[in-house]
Amino acid sequence: MIKTKSQIKRAWRWWEKEDGTASDKLVKLEVAFAEGNNDDMACTFAEITLDQLYYYTRRINPAFQVRKEQLKVTPVLAANAVIVKAVSDYTDEQGNFHPADIETAKWYLERKRKKEFSLRSEFVRQDKNDFNMEDKDKIKLEAFLNGESINPKLFVQKP
Repeated sequence: MIKTKSQIKRAWRWWEKEDGTASDKLVKLEVAFAEGNNDDMACTFAEITLDQLYYYTRRINPAFQVRKEQLKVTPVLAANAVIVKAVSDYTDEQGNFHPADIETAKWYLERKRKKEFSLRSEFVRQDKNDFNMEDKDKIKLEAFLNGESINPKLFVQKP
């Protein structure tokens, strides 16, 4: 099967059909991006190359780059909606009452408001001059903090 120059050119124009409408590959790309896939995975799903995608977004339709980034956020928005539903009391279509899920609410706050609700404690090292120490202890601490070897004579206890 020898392809003519126009057939090769047409194969490169994967984004539209003969009648000028959007191709199935473009629709597949949008579906893949809406599922949160990266460029490589979306191109594999749509059966195009990364070069073809980049050519399309840079030269043919630069607005698709914005659309692609918006689609990639779709799973995050869906997850956020589920969390909001879980942390608030609601009544479904059948009239069943669902109380808020306290564990999900705590989990959400631990991640969104770390300073206020995080379970993890962070210790901040104070300046070595703030400590009430003897001079030899300050020398040991400074050497330790700088990653230097410590003189063993400093550890000898005098009676």
